Amino acid sequence: MPAFRAGDWFAIPLRFGLFALGRAAAVDPNGVILGYFFGRFFERLPSGTEVLALTPGDADIIGVCDQHGLQSGEWPRIATGAGGDPRDWPIPIFRTLEPASGDLRWFTFDPADLMRELGLDDEPAEAGVRNWGLSMSALVAAPMSWAAVEFALWRCFRVYQNTMHRKYIADMQRSLSVRAS
Repeated sequence: MPAFRAGDWFAIPLRFGLFALGRAAAVDPNGVILGYFFGRFFERLPSGTEVLALTPGDADIIGVCDQHGLQSGEWPRIATGAGGDPRDWPIPIFRTLEPASGDLRWFTFDPADLMRELGLDDEPAEAGVRNWGLSMSALVAAPMSWAAVEFALWRCFRVYQNTMHRKYIADMQRSLSVRAS
């Protein structure tokens, strides 16, 4: 199987025949990726054209992940980065709160070794530019396994499904009340 490169899009199979999407923003020589993962759900394998409208800000999860899902073929590539996507998909600036001290810690990941954090003394000036439009809740500071990514995307689907179910019930109640009057 050919190696994945920065810019490649892939499908992530979930339960019950559903698929989510991912994009490799950076790939290091060890096969680790920094990925943008999207909780957009498809009932069939998505095509490359279905990723064109997605932006970095649409990602539900952004973080470092091993390439097992990609290398094993479980996460099939659906589009390559060879087309030269002009949009910027940066390695964001992450922040964590140290539990013992309560200190805010800023860091990013080394593009040559994505498992290695590059600590920053203070909030860097470029944090606003590199993280522009990204949901801070999507940034996952700790490296994840491919299974953790699948589980987190499945949880996104369950939240989406519950929201749609509540909307369906509210619509049914409105329609019943209209019929009753």
